Amino acid sequence: MPGAQLVQSAPKAGATGVADTQISLGFSQPVDVAAVGQALRVVDHATGAAVSGSITWNAVHTQLRFVPTRAFAGGHRFDVTLAAGARDADGNPVTASPPFSTKPPPPAPRPRASGSVPAASSPPTGHALNQLNAALAAPVPP
Repeated sequence: MPGAQLVQSAPKAGATGVADTQISLGFSQPVDVAAVGQALRVVDHATGAAVSGSITWNAVHTQLRFVPTRAFAGGHRFDVTLAAGARDADGNPVTASPPFSTKPPPPAPRPRASGSVPAASSPPTGHALNQLNAALAAPVPP
């Protein structure tokens, strides 16, 4: 019988802007769960650090689910591979390499200059607040 093949992954190989909180790998036939679990590598390409997490399987050993211990860092590429030793239930080697990139984090808010008056939120209330803030910030005449 031919060896098991990776037939689906989530996120998909090469995906960008990913916001997923887990990785799923689906195989064409049952795999050796101990060997594949041992061979699974998830690496943050930006830092070179391995991503730790937990693995669960479906009842027929064709679907792996990896949940990282911490959320995937935003704006990073993650390399998902099966190292040497991964094999299916018949002992055939199994390979997989579906990298993906996560959604960049939102930009940090820009700090306001000291003493600046915030923009009006809604006329006329915002205008009145701006006038009041400007009057309070003005120097007091001697």
